[in-house]
Amino acid sequence: MAGASAEGEVNHWPAFVDVLTTVIMVVTFLLVIMSAAVMVLSQRTLQTVKAQLEAKEHKTADPSAATSASAKDQNSRPTTIRSRPKRAARMQSLARCCEPISRSTAARR
Repeated sequence: MAGASAEGEVNHWPAFVDVLTTVIMVVTFLLVIMSAAVMVLSQRTLQTVKAQLEAKEHKTADPSAATSASAKDQNSRPTTIRSRPKRAARMQSLARCCEPISRSTAARR
């Protein structure tokens, strides 16, 4: 019998170690897959944020579009004048912070 000693006792340790090793390998594999998925999703989110930021910059660059957009914004939701520059500054700092990551990913493609 496999795993039996000369006295007839069954040693369960080899099977236990095999199962434990398999579980650890599966968990490690799943962590690698999940971390890759998180990285891909964060890159997509970053690209979306950058696109939105650029769209807002283009809207503010065009005075006629900015006037109509500001009228729509005033009717839809009231915001203070101070909050918009702060939000834009936060988005720009986020884009600057993560810019080297997106450049390295673009170089791989």
